[in-house]
Amino acid sequence: MGRKEQKRNWLVQLKKRELFCVLCGELILKANDLSVEHEPPRSREKELGKSFIYPAHKKCNHEKGALALDEYKEWKRLNDLRVGKINGR
Repeated sequence: MGRKEQKRNWLVQLKKRELFCVLCGELILKANDLSVEHEPPRSREKELGKSFIYPAHKKCNHEKGALALDEYKEWKRLNDLRVGKINGR
């Protein structure tokens, strides 16, 4: 599935209230709150390899910055903050 098709699927899930942020695990309620999370971060793609995309809240994505998902989740655990899941991981 291509990235444009994936984004369209996210909008369908959003309307059905079935789209969750990969970073915090909370439901994404508005299209304005939706952003694309790249793993690895776009700034580190050459360093960390092939890229995948996931739905995320804009505020969560901004907070994560250039950290890789594993690094971000570890930071959240160390600070007792809620951690989202990727495909059950």
